[in-house]
Amino acid sequence: MGLKFRKSIKIAPGVRVNLGKKSSSVSIGNKYGGYNISSRGTRARVSAPGTGFSYSERLGKGQQQGLPQEPKKHSTTEWVSAVILGVSIFFILVWLLG
Repeated sequence: MGLKFRKSIKIAPGVRVNLGKKSSSVSIGNKYGGYNISSRGTRARVSAPGTGFSYSERLGKGQQQGLPQEPKKHSTTEWVSAVILGVSIFFILVWLLG
């Protein structure tokens, strides 16, 4: 088990500075929504009171975790299969609607 450190300091109503062992951030907002700005990027969040539902989305580009991934290269077999499937669906729709 590793040693953890986290401290949150309220500096104004709706504004907090969050300090951790490896990074720090600033949070603006309340329990229903707000923004978090850190070295890992900016996040926006919103929640519906009393439902347990919430949504969070990354807004800015920060440091990526892990290695960057290369785009997947599709094989010839995958392309041919996709074309055959697309043409088949097209003809079935023409037959059903024609």
